[in-house]
Amino acid sequence: MLPGMTEDTTDELRRELAHTRAALAIVETNRPGVWLWEDGGANDIESLSCPVVMSADTCRELCAIEAAHSVLHTCITELLTTSARMQMAMPVVEKLRDALERARVT
Repeated sequence: MLPGMTEDTTDELRRELAHTRAALAIVETNRPGVWLWEDGGANDIESLSCPVVMSADTCRELCAIEAAHSVLHTCITELLTTSARMQMAMPVVEKLRDALERARVT
C-alpha cells in the first residue's frame, strides 16, 4: 500500500483493476461477450453468463473436480440415507461434508 492510501482505497483500486482486466480480456478475444479464463485470477464462475475461453488443461481439471464432487456427494447421500451406517459414520460424514463445502467455496 502506498503512503497515504487507506485500505478502502486500495480495495477500490484492486476492484477497478480486476474490472479493467476483465474488459481487456473480452476485447482481446475480438468477440464481444467472451470471458478469457485467468489461471490463478479472480474468476467467479457462478456470475458468468457468456462463453468462456480457457485452456483444455484447465477445462479437464475443472471437469475432474466437478466429477469428484459429484461422486463424493453421491457417497455422502447414500451414507446419510442408511440409518445404521449413519449412526456409526456420522463423525466421518460430517468431516467429508465440511471438506466438500470448503472445496466448493475455493
